[in-house]
Formats: sequence, C-alpha cells, structure tokens
Amino acid sequence: MTNGVQKLDARVKRRTKDAGRRSAIIGGALILFVLMAGCGDNRASQAPEDKLATGVPKIFDPCHEIPAEILSENKLLNNPHPLSDDGVKVKSQGCDYTMSNDGDGPDMDVMVTNMTYDYFRDVYVKRFGDGPVRELSVNQRRSITHGPEADKSCTLFVSIKGGGLRFDTLSPKGDPCQNLIDFANKVLPILPAGA
Repeated sequence: MTNGVQKLDARVKRRTKDAGRRSAIIGGALILFVLMAGCGDNRASQAPEDKLATGVPKIFDPCHEIPAEILSENKLLNNPHPLSDDGVKVKSQGCDYTMSNDGDGPDMDVMVTNMTYDYFRDVYVKRFGDGPVRELSVNQRRSITHGPEADKSCTLFVSIKGGGLRFDTLSPKGDPCQNLIDFANKVLPILPAGA
C-alpha cells in the first residue's frame, strides 16, 4: 500500500510541476506579447489629430490681407467679423465677410487652419457631412471641395505650408463650391512666395 501511495504521490508532484511550468511559459508569453505590442511604432497608433501642427500657420491673415477691391468685386463688405475655432487639436482662425447691401452673393468665411489636406479629406469630411467631395487644383495648389450640401453650403480647403486655407459659404443662388473656387482664385495670388 505504501508503495502505491508513493507512486501516486510522485505522479501528482510531477503533474503539478508540469502544470506550473506550462503556466509559467504561457504567462511569460503573454507578458512578452503585451510588452511587444506596447513597443510598436507609436506613429501608426497616433490619432490623426496628433499629427497636426500645434497652431495655425502665420503665413496669411485673412482678416487684414484680402484687398478691398477683391472684396468689392465679390460684393463683400470690408468689415470682417473675427472667427476662431480652437479645438483641442484642430485650430482655425479667420474672418466672416458679409454681403454688401447691393450684393446678391453669399457671405464667406475665410480661415487659416492647421488641418492638412489629408486630414481634411480623410477625417474632417467624414465627420462633418456627407456631401460630395471633389479633389482639384486651385491656383496650382492642392485643393478639395466638400459640398454642395443639401443646405447649399460648401467648404473649400486649399493647401498652404503648415496647414491650409478654409473657405466656407452658404449660397442659395448658383453653385456655392464654384463661388468659393472663383473667390479663392483671386485671393491665393496674394499669398507670399513659398506659402
């Protein structure tokens, strides 16, 4: 009887020892997997907002640098109202230009933003609205329109160094996106070289 108990006791100890080894191996593998996952390329797991510049480009001031004759041609008053959109990561600064008394065109917002072309196309457009998107070149700059939306609004994004220019309008008459493209074609040549 003692011999049988000793054999059973030896088997239990060996199985317990083997189970302990397996647990240690599995636990070690899990720890190694977690550590390797944590040491991956952080850029790949960055949120899109984390890739944006921390402030808006200082290349152009849309509140003071659009010539009066361009505003007048577009029936816009030369008394811009400051706009600011300071989100946690996405930042925009600029002005709203209202239609003159004798004008029949739309008001326009012109803002400098730290959004990049890719961010605007891949993130902003998908988060805000479902209107058509068109990639194009405006004054030899990579650009994209988002709209017209059902409410006849449109946004035009134009790439500049460090971010972009965002033009917005709501136009009950005509094509709001074409209105923005025409306006941008007049404004963009005044940007400094290399902007």
